Amino acid sequence: MKKLPNDIQYYVPCPCGEKIAVRVTQAGESLRCACGAEVVVPSRRELQFLNHSAPNENRSPRRVASWTGRHRRIFIGCVVFAISMALFAWLRATQPRLIDFKQAPLDVAWPYWQQLRQGLDRYLSPAEYNLVEMTNRSQLLQVISFASALVGVILAAVSFVQHDGGLRRKRKG
Repeated sequence: MKKLPNDIQYYVPCPCGEKIAVRVTQAGESLRCACGAEVVVPSRRELQFLNHSAPNENRSPRRVASWTGRHRRIFIGCVVFAISMALFAWLRATQPRLIDFKQAPLDVAWPYWQQLRQGLDRYLSPAEYNLVEMTNRSQLLQVISFASALVGVILAAVSFVQHDGGLRRKRKG
């Protein structure tokens, strides 16, 4: 393979029909055309088959940012989803458990049966009241963490589908 000089500009075609001037050192990079399309510069080997010109004939195109706002929104959405689902799993694992009377021994189930015979309108003991409050709080936090995970998924999905400039309006004129 022959060595290509660094000062010669080669022209990479864009789908819009415009030709973008590139140098050998830009081989393999992504560039943005004036139309907004992303164009990948071919390898050094493929550049030799493109049209070329003398140095400094055309200006160099803008380079594509490697980390755009769209990438940031996708990343933030994924992080929100991951943290929310981890919190949901932890809350689910540490949620207070009620007694399963089908598998409980008689000496554990009998006091609960005696309290149930007093009626459902009775006042709860402090331990029962704390159990009910902890269960309600845990369920509320599970709903909140699941909802925030859903928000993270929606943010990532919308950012993934939208074009990079999709959130800003273009000015007329």
